[in-house]
Amino acid sequence: RHIHAREGYLEIRQQVDPRGRITPLKNSLQRLAPLSPELSDAYLAMPRLSDRWAVPGPRDDKPLTHSGRNRYWSPVRAMAGDPSFELYTCKHRAITWMITPVESGGLGLDPATVAENVGHQDGGITIAKYYLKLDQRKAVERARKAMARAAGQAPPLRVVGE
Repeated sequence: RHIHAREGYLEIRQQVDPRGRITPLKNSLQRLAPLSPELSDAYLAMPRLSDRWAVPGPRDDKPLTHSGRNRYWSPVRAMAGDPSFELYTCKHRAITWMITPVESGGLGLDPATVAENVGHQDGGITIAKYYLKLDQRKAVERARKAMARAAGQAPPLRVVGE
């Protein structure tokens, strides 16, 4: 009831601790999180194995535990060709994708929007501090592209003293 796939979001109200117990969220703030169209379609198409859990554990009607997730994550790592890829890094890769400018292949979201989506309470300060670091060459190229776009829109520069 907390997954609204057709509307493209889910409600995050609780979490599962390492032992499989339902606990309050780390910061106790419930929130909404967006679902991509691909994820919504996949969720709607997948078989329902539990009346209670979107992704149940392999036995009984219990949530998937941390150790269970790690066990199921190994084949994903193998298929991706990166045996050291950790599940938790998905969040960091998602944040990077959200904050990366559109012209560089990202979504181009502002830090405050990204922070709200990933459950940070600081208005985007952490996102800006750790995820907005740009490679110098990319930063120069972005600035040059912005200048080229603005050249046709801005009034010509006037040199003082002419």
